Amino acid sequence: MKELREPEKLIRFFKATYQEIEPMGGSARKNYGFRPGERGKFQNDQQLLLQEAGAQNLPNKQIESYFWKLVRMLKEKNIEVAVFFPPLFNRDVLFLDVDNKNAKPYIKIKDKLLSMGIPILDMAYQEARVASEFANAGHLNRQGATRFSKIMGKELLALWPSIDGK
Repeated sequence: MKELREPEKLIRFFKATYQEIEPMGGSARKNYGFRPGERGKFQNDQQLLLQEAGAQNLPNKQIESYFWKLVRMLKEKNIEVAVFFPPLFNRDVLFLDVDNKNAKPYIKIKDKLLSMGIPILDMAYQEARVASEFANAGHLNRQGATRFSKIMGKELLALWPSIDGK
């Protein structure tokens, strides 16, 4: 529900209650799991600035609690879990940014995941981040989403070769 703070998303939410609408950014299947962003389509510049400012806030304790409950439930059911941090164009995600003073609580979360044996896919560090693949600093466009989704698929297959169904 926190995503409903942006007017365009709220309007789409209401429309979706009474009519069929295409998912934002197109279907996940067509985009290899991602729904790519499109500059100026889903957020205006003011909303983007607010979103980026909020990205530096401390983790929400209630959401973090739900996250750990979900991880425990998955592990109890022997479901493989990996965490992927999406690439950001002009900075690293706080979970991986040891030089950012706001990152300490996020790095604690990442360290707990690693201590539980949960792999972290960090392809944003391994791959070049190219401006032409981003709709804005925090969202990949179709080209970037396709490239990073294929890379993520390869990483997942390397972790769990049996998931390819062969």
